[in-house]
Amino acid sequence: MNKKKKKNSLEECTICLEEFKNGGRVVPLACGHEFDEECIVKWLETSHVCPLCRYELPCEDQMN
Repeated sequence: MNKKKKKNSLEECTICLEEFKNGGRVVPLACGHEFDEECIVKWLETSHVCPLCRYELPCEDQMN
């Protein structure tokens, strides 16, 4: 029985489930989770929480 080796979450974006690309930009959030820049930018256009741990990220309205 072949078992697929589970990828470490540090090696892949948990939004798109793709491996981080060499030379691609990885963006860390305040909670410490990291995502592909393209994925997290799209996510943050509609949500202000980490997609993994639901940590509330400050938005511009809260900072003023």
